[in-house]
Amino acid sequence: RDIVRGVEGIIAMSLKQMEI
Repeated sequence: RDIVRGVEGIIAMSLKQMEI
């Protein structure tokens, strides 16, 4: 389940970058 958490973190970072 750690992999899912990592993917969620990457998605969050991508969304933050797009927001900027």
